[in-house]
Amino acid sequence: MTPPRLLAPPGTEVSFHHCISRFVDRRFLFGPKEKKVFLGLLRKYERLCGVRVLTYCIMDNHFDSQATAA
Repeated sequence: MTPPRLLAPPGTEVSFHHCISRFVDRRFLFGPKEKKVFLGLLRKYERLCGVRVLTYCIMDNHFDSQATAA
């Protein structure tokens, strides 16, 4: 069962979120070209969702990022 979503308290102007995603079976699927495409998608979703990605790390088998509401 998925744990409940944690939300920032009402009236909070800024909240920070940590996101990590790993490939199935920990496969190594990100090469240099895939990392470049993924970064482009990350920036598009950043604008679409109204968040600001503060830090990110794209590795061969997963990505990790920290974001805040824009």
